Amino acid sequence: MRIVNNFILINLAKIFFPIFFVIFFISSVILFIRVASVTAVIKMSFLEFFELYFYTLPVMLFFALPITFFVAAVITLSRLSQEYELPVLFSLGLSSHYLLRFFFPLSLILSATLFIFSFILIPASNQFYQQFLNEKRKNIDINLKPSEFSQKLGSWLVYINSFENNRYGEVVLFSKQSLQGEVFIVADSAELINNHSIFEISVSNGSAYLGKEKMIERIDYEKLITRLNISTNYQHNSIWDYWASMNNAYIERDTLENDRKAREGAKVLRNFATYILVSLFPILSIPLIPLFGVMHPRFMHPYTYFFIIFSVAFFYGCVHIVSTYFPIHGILPTIFLWSIGSYLLFRQFIARFF
Repeated sequence: MRIVNNFILINLAKIFFPIFFVIFFISSVILFIRVASVTAVIKMSFLEFFELYFYTLPVMLFFALPITFFVAAVITLSRLSQEYELPVLFSLGLSSHYLLRFFFPLSLILSATLFIFSFILIPASNQFYQQFLNEKRKNIDINLKPSEFSQKLGSWLVYINSFENNRYGEVVLFSKQSLQGEVFIVADSAELINNHSIFEISVSNGSAYLGKEKMIERIDYEKLITRLNISTNYQHNSIWDYWASMNNAYIERDTLENDRKAREGAKVLRNFATYILVSLFPILSIPLIPLFGVMHPRFMHPYTYFFIIFSVAFFYGCVHIVSTYFPIHGILPTIFLWSIGSYLLFRQFIARFF
């Protein structure tokens, strides 16, 4: 059996690593775009850019590894079936249950790795990511570009037409979150000063439009100064404190502070359900690997790729629904139904014949 194990393992590795590198490359491009969006306003060095990128790697690996393993395992068995190598092994006495025993230790190791990623590395990297951005905001170097739309500074959308001698010319500011409601400011020029993340925007020769109920108030000025705090006052907590904060999802939202804590707790609770289900996906889906991969090339048509896409999309769709609407009570039913359903399908369509 050691020869058979090595044979299947070698074929699995030949498919796993190319698929993983493709997914890793595509995910890296997406992460680079996400990190690059931070530099739209905040200037950072090349090393700082890659520092932010590495903080996002655990999340990408967490979602890429289980999908890659499942896809590679199914395609491996499918190719061995189409090349008549699995039918030969079955004719020599190998049973389909042997494949379950072969993939179980690999799935167990992968699920354990995913639990380490989800409950330790991802919360730690996310906190380092937020802490890094908060430190950069405290000493932010403005990177506003002339004639470019959708540039954001705190709660303000900013448009400038020119930049010369440390002053911005023909400036437009818009905010929905000011004390006066919606505010629209136009000015001939502006100057921005950063004092430890407290920004002072001094605009000259313009007009401010204040949007109120069924009316707009206009104020003309020679000089107007607006201050805003773009620091998030982020506090780095331990991993234990991070997961303990999900209890705040059930507190009464009677104050703004409690409302903020409740929303953060609900987010952590959703992550908790998502991480558990995705981490268990390799183990729960072991019966689906031979179900989709094993076939008799003469009598069965290979619908492998369709089954892979459908099962992965269906599982992650269930994870999204459970984590959003039933983050606590939906975990065990999902685990039970997915595992039992997968095994019953395996017994019905594979174990009876192979």
